[in-house]
Amino acid sequence: MRRLEAGTLNGPGRDRAEVFPVSLRSWSVVLPLVAAAAAMAGIYAYHRLAQTEPVAVDSGRPVERSASTTPGAEFSFNAYETPRELPQVSFTNGSGETMSLSDFKGKTVLLNLWATWCVPCREEMPTLDRLESILGAENFQVVALSLDQEGSTVVKAFYDELGLENLKIYVDERMSVPALFSVIGVPATLLIDEDGREIGRKLGPAEWDSPEVISEIRRHLNAAAD
Repeated sequence: MRRLEAGTLNGPGRDRAEVFPVSLRSWSVVLPLVAAAAAMAGIYAYHRLAQTEPVAVDSGRPVERSASTTPGAEFSFNAYETPRELPQVSFTNGSGETMSLSDFKGKTVLLNLWATWCVPCREEMPTLDRLESILGAENFQVVALSLDQEGSTVVKAFYDELGLENLKIYVDERMSVPALFSVIGVPATLLIDEDGREIGRKLGPAEWDSPEVISEIRRHLNAAAD
């Protein structure tokens, strides 16, 4: 039996490179490129999702996503046959005063839960501001309740950045409202009647100043006036 010589495989004169044409040095170049491509694909997918999907609430930071409604899609509230009683909650206004939903009794309220770090919230906040300018009155108000733990300072800066002029500042720094209202992601919007009961809710962003939404809210206002 002939012993294999050093540097050969299965016989003399046959180098290892003939059997394994892709060298380890080649793999050291290829693998990082594959990893980089996968990372770029992941980042792209993340940003695509973040533009349309509500962001789960966990200690004031986005951590996961759930089902959504893309702005511009056909609008409807998830309405209830019988209005639901809501638990008592408290939050602060832009002046630091403690408030609750009972302060809005007698009005139909569109309560929007949002945060400055929420990408879809940033997209829909100007539409809420315009909705308030269109329908805001003694019998209706948009209440945009921020879940920012940093308080009204960051919310005011956000309002200034986007040029929001009609929405008042309300903040739930303790982030207690989502759990009490069984809301797991933002943005989430509750339609509340003049007695403080929930009529229905909308998960995910919406174009709140669209004709479809305005017509739907007016329908509820007219029903409340009857």
